[in-house]
Amino acid sequence: MSKNKKNGYSLTNEDYLHLFDNSTDAIVIMDRSGRMIRENKKAEEISGLKEHEIIGKEFRSLGILSKKSLLAAYADFSKAVKGRKSEPFEVEIINKNDHASVIAEVSNFPLIKNNKLTGLAVRIHDVTERNLIRKKILEANTKLQTILDSVDNGILVIDKNGKIINSNQRFAELWHIPKELIAKKNDQLLLDYVLKQLIDPKRFIKKVRELYRSDITDIDTILFKDGRIFERYSSVLMSEKEIIGRIWSFRDITQKENLRNDVAGSKVFFESIFNSIRDGADVIDKNYRIKMANPYILKAFGNVIGKKCYKAYRQDKKQCALCPLKKRIRLGESKTLEAPGIIGGKTFLNTHTGIKMPDGSHGILEIFTDITKMRLIEDKIKDSELSYRRLFETTRDAILILDGLTGKIIDANPYVEKLLKYRPGELIGRQAWQIGPLKDIIANKRNFGRLKEYAHYENLPLQTKTGKPLQVELVSNTYNVGRKTVIQYHIKDITERKEIEWELMKEKAKAEAIISAINDAIITCDKNGRITFFNKVAEELTGFTVQEAVGQHHKKIISIINEATGRSDDKFIMDAILRNKTVKLSNHKIIVRKDGRQIPIAGSITPIKETGREGARYLAVLRDITREHNVDKAKTEFVSLASHQLRTPLAAINWYSEILLNKKLGGLNDKQKEYLSIICKSKAGETRVRHSITNNSFFI
Repeated sequence: MSKNKKNGYSLTNEDYLHLFDNSTDAIVIMDRSGRMIRENKKAEEISGLKEHEIIGKEFRSLGILSKKSLLAAYADFSKAVKGRKSEPFEVEIINKNDHASVIAEVSNFPLIKNNKLTGLAVRIHDVTERNLIRKKILEANTKLQTILDSVDNGILVIDKNGKIINSNQRFAELWHIPKELIAKKNDQLLLDYVLKQLIDPKRFIKKVRELYRSDITDIDTILFKDGRIFERYSSVLMSEKEIIGRIWSFRDITQKENLRNDVAGSKVFFESIFNSIRDGADVIDKNYRIKMANPYILKAFGNVIGKKCYKAYRQDKKQCALCPLKKRIRLGESKTLEAPGIIGGKTFLNTHTGIKMPDGSHGILEIFTDITKMRLIEDKIKDSELSYRRLFETTRDAILILDGLTGKIIDANPYVEKLLKYRPGELIGRQAWQIGPLKDIIANKRNFGRLKEYAHYENLPLQTKTGKPLQVELVSNTYNVGRKTVIQYHIKDITERKEIEWELMKEKAKAEAIISAINDAIITCDKNGRITFFNKVAEELTGFTVQEAVGQHHKKIISIINEATGRSDDKFIMDAILRNKTVKLSNHKIIVRKDGRQIPIAGSITPIKETGREGARYLAVLRDITREHNVDKAKTEFVSLASHQLRTPLAAINWYSEILLNKKLGGLNDKQKEYLSIICKSKAGETRVRHSITNNSFFI
């Protein structure tokens, strides 16, 4: 009878034997020499041996362990019989009957009797299925990571405890995060690192904390100190209806926003285009109310602002059956309807485009094009590209999958044909450097080897099968599918973007050429005070060349002092920026050239108004006024001298005249009085002349 008792019940030896024989794990008892003393049913099943083939035999002689497993088993057995701690280990067992391979976890437990080790109890747990599941999970995670690394968005996945579950390489690139910091898997450390890069870190961290406490999906914009702009998308991570974390997606939209500002311009610019549309145009909100209408509509229907469109245009009591708003038109989507007889019996093609209203709701932009005489036949944009579409089959970039060893193309998505003019069937089985469009990129086997690791290239030249030149962006990424290494090439057409950039560069060059021809010194500075433009006159005025000036802080190049005090006096620059308006230089400003020569100047400082960056940059217009300064100085000196020369004789005349008039030296006859009166009148005229000179009114 066993001494182990629990809840008043004692286990008997028969109980232990029953548990031993019916255990789901294989269990064997060995003596100190490794000979089998007892085994259970599971041990016979997993080994394919009968009891008589096991009992009395050394485990090394059973012939069911692979060579590697046998060495591991013997090493652990040797440790265990010496009383040293044994750790579980895995072995491969080959079944004697069907030769099936089983992966098992082996644990040795010492058997102690009278304080002496008499043998070992060995538990053998079949982990074949568990290892297979682990392998499948690992392969799934590898595929997921490969997909994440192939997208252009930076992805970060955080669990509800603030631990990083997953992230892609693009996330680290966008935020300039070191690999060792990513490896720590700590969200708080990442937040502390990235906050230094942001214009408004308080707003950023406040939003992050709000989202961690909620289950909402959110999208907003992040502004960086270096001028970059990110779009941030965040949603909860669910598992069986339970929130287990949050997914963050970041997309660099700097170029997109800059191009939008350059092309679209201000609200006034939009309204001027809207009002200049030859035919009718209006904007309708989600409640079918007209929010904007151009002059054509206002002239035809009167003031329709605020009215429902179907009442204003058709005098109907309900909206049109085919109304795009009713059909839930998507943002950016355009649909056309032919509308006869709306205005003056004419037939119009009514184009509806889904737009986002200022309050965030949906609306439509309607353009009424008169097609009475000539019907407009044109396919409209049907669907805007969705943010998340299937990354391979439906992406609008060309994707090629290559064998990592041979370089042969094993798969290609449908967009390859549109971009490269090759049907996927023409590419499968061929090596990448044998394909015409890719010759300039991959070139040869050696260059192919360099692209096996993750790589990101821009501005690569490429020719389609038809010879059309393109500019492309190439992302190369390597990953494993099972035991096979494959390489994915992600090819994006950036030709149109480069054409826009080229046009902008030409416009910039034209503007700089015009400015360079102006006779005043023209200097522009960025938001950090560094000089970005420096014309020829500025070189002559400061003594610095354009090569020396551009990129330097303005204080190193433009040294302005007060003529009277000789002290630096450039506060007016900050005054113009802070007040956001033009500030003219006050009098007596001197610029000190590179060679030390001082030149009097006049001019103004004007903030450069840019959408979203008001007052961040400024324009300085400076003019050499040496000639005016010298004329003014000569005038002042003449006035001082003339005033002095006239004052002395006039004082004497005045004094002696007063003595004679007061009869202190005797009486005067009438003739003397007449002459003396003439002298006094002449003296008064001379005094007026002197006052005119001293007050500069003489020169006006």
